[in-house]
Amino acid sequence: EKILLTDGNKKSVSNIECIVAANKHQLGDTVQPSRVLVWDRTCPYSDLAGQYDFIICADCLFFTDCHEDLVHVIETLLKPSGQAIILAPRRGDTLDQFCTRASQTFSLERIESYDEAVWQKHLEAKSSSSSKYSENLHYPLLLLLNRSQ
Repeated sequence: EKILLTDGNKKSVSNIECIVAANKHQLGDTVQPSRVLVWDRTCPYSDLAGQYDFIICADCLFFTDCHEDLVHVIETLLKPSGQAIILAPRRGDTLDQFCTRASQTFSLERIESYDEAVWQKHLEAKSSSSSKYSENLHYPLLLLLNRSQ
């Protein structure tokens, strides 16, 4: 089994490579060389198509102009039985907009309380008198995308 780490930014991919190199003793040969992967609805990604059991994204939904491209990438790279796991805050209506688009291609499950420890920290932050915590910007919801049957 292999793990492919990607980003759309070349500098971020360089950072990923440094992190992987520093943790090589724990990761072994499971991590393939990192690469730039730009979301593009016109690209077939033929070297990656249908190869992945899981695609994990974090905080990738805030550019609404890219939702169509991201859905295309996920649909192209997942195996037929694969699943996309996405963690992202609401950020206004950007998460809802993505869910609307993604649900045209995938069955979608939205989970607000997915881990007891994370949920408790969220509740503590919400009830805190600190104005620094914004649920809209800081609390990620969990989205599970599966191919519609």
